[in-house]
Amino acid sequence: MGEGEYTRVNMRVESETKERWTDFVDESDNYTSLSGLIRTAVKNEIDQSHAPSGQTNDDGDGQADDDRLAELLERVQRVEEHVVEIEDGVTRVEDRGSVPKEAQVDEPRAYPDGEVFEALPEGDDVGDGETVGQLAEKLPYGEGVVGHTVRFMEQKSGRVKTDRVGEQSVYWKEV
Repeated sequence: MGEGEYTRVNMRVESETKERWTDFVDESDNYTSLSGLIRTAVKNEIDQSHAPSGQTNDDGDGQADDDRLAELLERVQRVEEHVVEIEDGVTRVEDRGSVPKEAQVDEPRAYPDGEVFEALPEGDDVGDGETVGQLAEKLPYGEGVVGHTVRFMEQKSGRVKTDRVGEQSVYWKEV
């Protein structure tokens, strides 16, 4: 992989597999992240599959391994820097969600978590809930923004509840 564009590669593994890999990374001095372990394993697999049968891609004195390791460490450092930048960006976006609408004028894509949460009816069961359309009528946002926001809050908060009434989902905040 050279300088330039990066592509995210997502993968699904069983929970036990991820746990075993994470434990290995935690105990290892060679890896600082699960991504680093996976990248190294994939690179090693590719290198081994391209070597002639019974041979490795090593020049015998370890210099090739040292060079590959140095290159790998440099790439890992760049990836870690990108991860920190992304985490900082996510934190800024999360912080904007609780800022009053007037303060978000220059950043209209921030979702109004606080306002939507306040508009949610309080209750104990589905009969207390409101649809996204009903919530949007009380707020200065369209159904798309309100719908995305309540679904996000329902996933991230133990207080926002949802259920289906007929064909529609209703939302409420638990008291």
